[in-house]
Amino acid sequence: MKIKNFWKKSITRFAIFQITLLVILIAVFSLFGSYSRKSQADLLSSTVRNSFLTGDNRNVINSLSSTINNNFGLIVVYNIKGEEIFKIGDENARENFFTKVHTYEVLANLDFSQSSVGKIVYYYSLFIFLKNSILVWLIFLGVSLPFLIFEKRRLEQIHQDQLRHLKIETAKQITEQMSHDIRSPLAVLRNVIEDITNVSNIDLLILNHAITRIDEIAQDILETRDRDNLDNVKLININKILESIITDKKIQFKKLDNIEIVFSNYNEILFSEINSINFYRIISNIINNSVESIKEHGKVYIELTKLNNNALIFIKDNGKGIPEEILSRIGQRGFSFAKSGSGLGLSHAKNNIELWNGQLEVTSKLGSGTEIKISIPLKNDFTNALHIEDKDEYEYEYVYIDNDELLRLVWDEIAIKKKINLITLKSPAEFDINSKKFSKEFTKIYLDSDFGKDIIRGEDFAIMLHEEGYKYIFISTGYGPEKFSHLPWLKYAGKKCPL
Repeated sequence: MKIKNFWKKSITRFAIFQITLLVILIAVFSLFGSYSRKSQADLLSSTVRNSFLTGDNRNVINSLSSTINNNFGLIVVYNIKGEEIFKIGDENARENFFTKVHTYEVLANLDFSQSSVGKIVYYYSLFIFLKNSILVWLIFLGVSLPFLIFEKRRLEQIHQDQLRHLKIETAKQITEQMSHDIRSPLAVLRNVIEDITNVSNIDLLILNHAITRIDEIAQDILETRDRDNLDNVKLININKILESIITDKKIQFKKLDNIEIVFSNYNEILFSEINSINFYRIISNIINNSVESIKEHGKVYIELTKLNNNALIFIKDNGKGIPEEILSRIGQRGFSFAKSGSGLGLSHAKNNIELWNGQLEVTSKLGSGTEIKISIPLKNDFTNALHIEDKDEYEYEYVYIDNDELLRLVWDEIAIKKKINLITLKSPAEFDINSKKFSKEFTKIYLDSDFGKDIIRGEDFAIMLHEEGYKYIFISTGYGPEKFSHLPWLKYAGKKCPL
């Protein structure tokens, strides 16, 4: 029920209560006033009875005069014949709307029986009692008004709580349904993959990776249903997440021989406070759009660089481009230049990047391609936080070296999930290039045994690292541990990611 209906009912109940209270107070005060005045009249009459019977009118007048104006407006005394003897007070009191009359019969013993020998008529007003009843009612009203205001606020709060609960329940139902709808076909896919025999191992890995990504999206929907997803930001290694995205895209489009995806990483580690899942989706969707815009042979070029205190991400393609007349509409919710699509991609991207205090700009020329520039504020103080050693500063706690791109991707994904500071490299040469970023005392190094033809083997490179003073060296390979038993300091980790 809406708050207006709540409020109308409360006002109605309050008004009925106050009117009822006023009527009751008037009735009670009127009854009490009449009883009080009648009792006073009877008492006064009995006091002057003897004087009345003896004809001492002076004493009667003096006694009755003391009550005029205070209790009675008019007192009229009649003899046995009903003739008015005298009266005390204001004659107009007879005509007052609030005036009540009380008659006292003066009785005497005549012929062995009591007979009326006269009467005293008292005129009194109930106005004073009515006024007192209204005064008491106003006091009650003044005391009740704060409770009425409190009731209004309480009802408004109930209404707001109901709306909030309804929104939460609606969002919960939608997210649960979405998650269910996504995971149902995933279960079928997983069952089918288990029965596939004529598919290469790498294709199975690709399928599993894609299914895992969809499953993570479904889980993310569930996790964000009871919180505001826009506030779910944290410090993210932009270099690392971009490397992960590019690896995904290369795997996704590996069968498109006409498309080349090139990534130029920045030579420093850049951190920013963003939502990693949303950032992943934004960059992934933009790259997808770039690939779709290329009809024949083309290139998608992604570059990460730095300007002042901002990370700049450029995504360029030499696809079909966008006409000028609709370029300004790109990013509007519901608008899409593609033949299919909701237009939510760039609209979602622009809104989220602006919430991170960043910017998204689109430039394009029909027939030449499109460039998207994303600017995100950096959090350079986090890099300083990584320097936890006094003498041997380092940036990474874990290093994984393997020439298998899919395995590196798996390690990257696990590290992002568990918020572990990891770098993955494809060869010992890359380790040498980045050696200043590792600690001999603390960094844990995981090496594959076979890096490919004409490249030093992992166990031999481990010996070199051990001689240089690195303390934590692991061999991460499918070979059995007996192959490395002659190196007791080399810890065997197997092929499964131990993070």
